Amino acid sequence: MAPNIKGQAIDRPKLTFRNVLKDIKEGTVALVVNPNATRIVIPLVVCLASILTKVIIAKIPYTEIDFKTYMQQIELINDGEILYEDIYGDTGPIVYPAGFVHIYQWIYWLANNGEDIPTVQQAFGYLFVITLILVIASYSMCNDIPPWCYYLLLLSKRLFSIYVLRLFNDCWTTACMVGVVVILQQASYWYKTSELASFLLCLVAGDLKVAGKSLYHLIKDGFNYKNTISKTNMFINPNMGPQLILLVMSTTNVIGVLFSRSLHYQFLSWYAWQLPFLLFSMGINVYFGVLIWFAHEWCWNVFPSTKQSSGALIAILSIVLVGVWVQFLKFSPAKEEDKIKKTQ
Repeated sequence: MAPNIKGQAIDRPKLTFRNVLKDIKEGTVALVVNPNATRIVIPLVVCLASILTKVIIAKIPYTEIDFKTYMQQIELINDGEILYEDIYGDTGPIVYPAGFVHIYQWIYWLANNGEDIPTVQQAFGYLFVITLILVIASYSMCNDIPPWCYYLLLLSKRLFSIYVLRLFNDCWTTACMVGVVVILQQASYWYKTSELASFLLCLVAGDLKVAGKSLYHLIKDGFNYKNTISKTNMFINPNMGPQLILLVMSTTNVIGVLFSRSLHYQFLSWYAWQLPFLLFSMGINVYFGVLIWFAHEWCWNVFPSTKQSSGALIAILSIVLVGVWVQFLKFSPAKEEDKIKKTQ
């Protein structure tokens, strides 16, 4: 017994083996399910990602699929060819826009005309870690995401393969799109979504400048609640915007994947980063979340794909989307309003 500031006795737990084991157990559980533990988990996940990419590059052989073709196409472009129909490689003609060309011109230079594969793998390893950091930033702007969602970001064998063993160009697109989501989340948090929307529309085409100005005033009126019949609680919570944006972008992305006519293995990089968040958004516990994750991972690791693996993938993505839809009220302004009323 020890006195506190007011002179009252405080019961302190005894230093026993049982209490130590209890503390270890509670700490371990917290590192899995307690959202407050993400401050510890996030640096750990980033460090592990960096280590894992280096170990994979060192221990597992590189597999050539399309990278040589990318370099052949860039070589033709560097020689002055600008007609897409005349730019080709071993596996086919170029089908990607100018952004792809600029990125792979840099890789062509970095890797000694594309010959230094280990250097390219290292670049893709850094890209993996950068994408992970962007995803973590996106998750961190949402409420109460538990640590187990962050751990799942490191558990996809296929995803690591896509990045550092196959060197697919989809990885660069994914990093850019995750970055866009983060920017949109920040914009919604600081109530500058209208300015960002106008800017992005102007980038698309000059003809959309008028539409951008109109959209600016439309959204601006919405945020300022002038001449509107919207409920004020819909946009007044600064934490609602980032979470809702990530939810909408994630679900629409998975819907697009679900209804694709065909899926290549590298397409996993399009949405694998968002899947842990969607599992959390279903309102399920860690056990079901991890179970669904590994079932989904199995579908992508079957090669060649079978009717069973393809059917399972369709079923899993459908379950995830339906589950998110059912649990949508978890993120709705109405529920936030109810919470506020209960605390008053």
